[in-house]
Amino acid sequence: MPHVIAEEVFRKAQEGIRNRLFKDAKESDDLLRALGTKIAGEVPGCRTSFGPIKKMARASKKVNSPKADGGYDGDWYELKDVARMTIIAPWHSEVATVGSKVEGACGLGKQMKLLKRKVVKEDEDDCGYSGLNYVIQMPNQRPVEIQVNVPELIYGKEGEDDAQNVLGFELFNQLKCKFIIEGGHGHKLYEIYREAPSSRIGRAAAQVSIEYYGYLRRGFPNGLIVEQLRKDLRGVYSMLPPPLRPRAYAFSGPPGASSGGSSGSPSGGPPPLRGRAYAFSGPSGGPSR
Repeated sequence: MPHVIAEEVFRKAQEGIRNRLFKDAKESDDLLRALGTKIAGEVPGCRTSFGPIKKMARASKKVNSPKADGGYDGDWYELKDVARMTIIAPWHSEVATVGSKVEGACGLGKQMKLLKRKVVKEDEDDCGYSGLNYVIQMPNQRPVEIQVNVPELIYGKEGEDDAQNVLGFELFNQLKCKFIIEGGHGHKLYEIYREAPSSRIGRAAAQVSIEYYGYLRRGFPNGLIVEQLRKDLRGVYSMLPPPLRPRAYAFSGPPGASSGGSSGSPSGGPPPLRGRAYAFSGPSGGPSR
């Protein structure tokens, strides 16, 4: 009986958290828009991208998924991004500047509280990603999410639809034409790595991700690096079951290639593992990031 009572108390508490989050979602979004616009206006070249308020059906699916699949095991308290935004900095050096503005808006004597600060550094992240992520408690006591990054990393990480929503159609296509390689490989490679980080495909996915993000950080196109990246991407994706391969990499190799083959390595398997310096093997120069 006590167990049944405890479950009912938990269920009621979870319903209360969920209902308050969505009842106040519009107010949270308005407060976030005011904060984000103010911060972006204080750092030259920055702009904002506000996500739509998260739908309850989508949020419920996320919350009720197991943690192993990126969910919250039914705990609505863990959901922090019903209202969310991205501040797009023009240069890598400005990401930290924006971050300091976000943190400065919170704290003692302020109406906002910093609930989470996540700093991802390229030389510390297994897949070479970098960026800032904040969860802020707004004056209405509800959490919102702020991400801070540069266009190149957003292009590289997010799927095409999401990246276009954040960057806008024009900037997205400028980056696609500039770098002559598809965006969105970052998240795909991370998911492969996350499933089996110590496996050969997991280690290869992480290495190619480092190379891919490194190329985008350089800020200028390099056909030789793109050619090698495509070979290496094909080598990783060819190890996935055919239905899971990205459309552009759906075929593992020319007729006669070994199963799961790729022109990225002599044996037709995943690319040989290389050091981080590979991503910077092109010509020196270009804008400082």
